[in-house]
Amino acid sequence: MSKSKLSPSVFYEGDTIEEIIDSGYEAFKNGFMNKDNRPRYKGKFIFFNMNNIVRVLNKEAVGEDDRFTSVQLSKCERFYHIISIDKKEYSQVFPCYNTPEYETCEVECETVKARGEFAYLSRVECLYRLYRIHRISEVIELANIDDEHIEQWVEEELDKRRNKVKKVYIRYTYGNDDYLVILKEKKQRDGNVFYEFITAFPVFLKRNKQQYRDAYREYKKRIKK
Repeated sequence: MSKSKLSPSVFYEGDTIEEIIDSGYEAFKNGFMNKDNRPRYKGKFIFFNMNNIVRVLNKEAVGEDDRFTSVQLSKCERFYHIISIDKKEYSQVFPCYNTPEYETCEVECETVKARGEFAYLSRVECLYRLYRIHRISEVIELANIDDEHIEQWVEEELDKRRNKVKKVYIRYTYGNDDYLVILKEKKQRDGNVFYEFITAFPVFLKRNKQQYRDAYREYKKRIKK
């Protein structure tokens, strides 16, 4: 009987949540964040945004000009994003239920319990996601060889400036493993294509699984026409 091609969860060391996140960050920084260790997608470079400056609502603002303020994070925003969730994602069922992460979780997917810099992002830390971020590279590498358990599709949408953008969805699903990587297609001035990493996460909720399954099927129908 075959088994999942994704490696098991990596439980980073640390006596506190902060130390565990620091350990995970060091591993990720030396892995996917390092462009020399980052896989390409279909032969094209993947850009990872290292920005650690975010604009947050200034609760003490007295006028429109100072409504927002800039905050410098200790780690890049994209890393924080992929190891956290926002308030709309899980309200009744925890993704880590029946896993070791559930035993150590103190925030229960509630953004009001977010610690430290996560509060600036209106997101809450998630060990379930953190322990699986090494799978980002694995999913991309499996996509490059068109693994039978990989689904890939493209969706067009409008960005904040009303420009059309193409997002590439790369989903690995086998048994209990269901992981999604999202990239944005971009072009250099000379027309060469590259990709920007947007996000990645384990797909857990039944409605999300169906949502992505339907999106893939619709894409397959479109390209056959």
